[in-house]
Amino acid sequence: MVSEKIYLKGNVKCITDVYGKSLYCVSEYGRTLAVNKVTLGFHTSTLFLNDGDMDDITISYGSCEKF
Repeated sequence: MVSEKIYLKGNVKCITDVYGKSLYCVSEYGRTLAVNKVTLGFHTSTLFLNDGDMDDITISYGSCEKF
């Protein structure tokens, strides 16, 4: 999964949960995304951390729609 818009780019690793209902992805830039493939609900966060960095941590949630 890749999304330039939410910085889910570069080296992205994704796994599904044991029941296959949720997809979890993390990028090399510290962006995470969890999506329930049945309900289309999601959680996302930014957790990038470098020495001396003071970037804000963000957490968001919502639901996707098919179009």
